[in-house]
Amino acid sequence: MDAYTEENVKGTTIIKINRPSTSSFDAGKFKDYLLSLLFKGKKKIVIDVCDVEHLDSAFLGAVLISRQILEASNVEFTLVNSGDNGYIWSLLQNSPLYDKLQDREKFMKTLDSAEDPDEALED
Repeated sequence: MDAYTEENVKGTTIIKINRPSTSSFDAGKFKDYLLSLLFKGKKKIVIDVCDVEHLDSAFLGAVLISRQILEASNVEFTLVNSGDNGYIWSLLQNSPLYDKLQDREKFMKTLDSAEDPDEALED
């Protein structure tokens, strides 16, 4: 199984993380992948971590850095986490980059799934 899959729904790129955990090994590759979406002209990106049980801090850092670059290029971006996984919220809130995030409430949404991109990206 691929580490993540990409699906385009209603003009939004939804990236589903298919592993129960991420690692620092995945971080650099995933950051490069996210930035490649910018060069492909993608304007709306949702990362679905609803099935992830452990999100490595290096992986989260790669996502946070990518988000800053993507949003500076007017790309809408959010991370969707299920309500069952408070661990990912606590990891995010303890990240040194968290305090620097603009519009933190838009960065991560708690939903059952990322299947509806309009719901994931709404303010």
